[in-house]
Amino acid sequence: MAQRGRSGGLGLARPAQEIGVGTIVRHMETDFDLVECMRSGGDCTITAACRLIAPLAEARAAFLTTLDAYTIADIAISPRDFGLAAS
Repeated sequence: MAQRGRSGGLGLARPAQEIGVGTIVRHMETDFDLVECMRSGGDCTITAACRLIAPLAEARAAFLTTLDAYTIADIAISPRDFGLAAS
């Protein structure tokens, strides 16, 4: 649910402590292929000898694993943090 305006925002379908940040990022960001060689059908001429693919894949996995450790409840801030009265 979305509400426009100064006091607007998004409503959650589940409690914030049940929604992982990593899950949201995976839904919103569909392209985690950081370089051409990681893309399906990529056309990089040095892919077969490239030593960067594994470190980048490892970094991508670590990034998402870190986000998986947090929920929306962990990162949410209240209207009071914006100087707004709580509703």
